Amino acid sequence: MNEQQIIELEKIIGYEFKDKNLLIQSFTRKSYSNEHKDIKNNECLEFIGDEAIDVIVAKKLCEKFGTYNNGFSFNPFDEGTMTMIKSNLVDRDTLFTRIKELSLSNFLLMGEGDKKGKVDEKDKTQEDLFESIIGAVVIDSKWNYKEIEKVIVKMLNLDYFLSNIQSFLEKKEDYQCLVRMWLQKENIYSKKLFSFNNEDKNNIIATIRISDEECHGEGDSQEKAKKDCFNKAYKIIKEKGWVLCTAPLSLDFK
Repeated sequence: MNEQQIIELEKIIGYEFKDKNLLIQSFTRKSYSNEHKDIKNNECLEFIGDEAIDVIVAKKLCEKFGTYNNGFSFNPFDEGTMTMIKSNLVDRDTLFTRIKELSLSNFLLMGEGDKKGKVDEKDKTQEDLFESIIGAVVIDSKWNYKEIEKVIVKMLNLDYFLSNIQSFLEKKEDYQCLVRMWLQKENIYSKKLFSFNNEDKNNIIATIRISDEECHGEGDSQEKAKKDCFNKAYKIIKEKGWVLCTAPLSLDFK
């Protein structure tokens, strides 16, 4: 990796490394380090980056949906729904997509076996790369929280996603999370959402109530019937033009 590539990468990431070797390491696959014994691979950085991403995303969710009222809670969503939102924000598909959008996989250092197998195109490889870049920032900044947050927010495009959470989840096709969000916003959510008709074991029917309407889903298992039901329920919510999300709150944890 030459000097010009390092400058380009720092610009994309939004962070200038004091130790450029850490940046290079974050792009180094094990297959490459096996062929170049003097270079460390990025696996340990992945672990650190994974943990840092979770903390920063949790903080941003607290800022957007958190509220103080005789203690802290999320409003209007419960912790189960917040877990679903967080999982969507940090899952493999999201990290893979962002690496592709930023064209960062072009800089991967890979061994000959990885090159032949086109490993750089795999979702897991690009997820690992995202996490290792964050891990490198963590170590280089000596755990400087503001620097780490700035890079994660930029690389994840986090402010945009949180401001457009409904369309983000629609693209992910997570209709279960979307329906839960609407039910909790309307304060009509129940832990026991569904009733089931199991008379035909090959065609189980799940029923959920959306306001004054019943919505039915079908499948050869309860899980498939629930998934079908969530999909149909969200269509009802959209067709009626009901507002899903509340305006963002503004708790400041800086």
